[in-house]
Amino acid sequence: MLVVEAAVSGLAAVEAAATARGGAVAEPAAGDDATAAILRARLADKRVEVVGERTETRTVWANPDGTLTEDQAAGPVRFRADDGDWTPVDIGLAKLADGRVGPKAHPLGLTLAGPTPERRDIAATRRLRAAEAVPAAAPLVSLTTEKGQRVELGWRGGGGARRREGAPNHQRSGRTPPDPA
Repeated sequence: MLVVEAAVSGLAAVEAAATARGGAVAEPAAGDDATAAILRARLADKRVEVVGERTETRTVWANPDGTLTEDQAAGPVRFRADDGDWTPVDIGLAKLADGRVGPKAHPLGLTLAGPTPERRDIAATRRLRAAEAVPAAAPLVSLTTEKGQRVELGWRGGGGARRREGAPNHQRSGRTPPDPA
């Protein structure tokens, strides 16, 4: 705490010199370490982020009074992009180049339903002793980790790509609706 107190004391001299010259205090920039951020916060009389303390879920702020405030999120609010820069998580949906739908920026490569090749679940066909092959679950949502591990949530049955726009729901899937008995 002695270093911070000394830095803040020295800051008063910097502020006095800037005022004597008729200069204005610049807009605060983020500081890599707490001491630099506290100095910037004091000069600008605004809180300044301590960039060196930033994580996927944590933001630390230097306050003008010399204290630090930590904001902690329950899940990631940012992640390191391929270039090493922090990128905010943006779950706004956009169509991807391969036809799938996914968030604009997500750390785990989240994707939502898109074109899916017709797949058959051979094990289910045998287990159910079905006369025709049982369709495999079409992935609706998938997550891929940095290590390439993949988790999918699927739906067994027809995929959305075969829908006919404007047709009633039972015609979109190509199935006959059940009799309302």
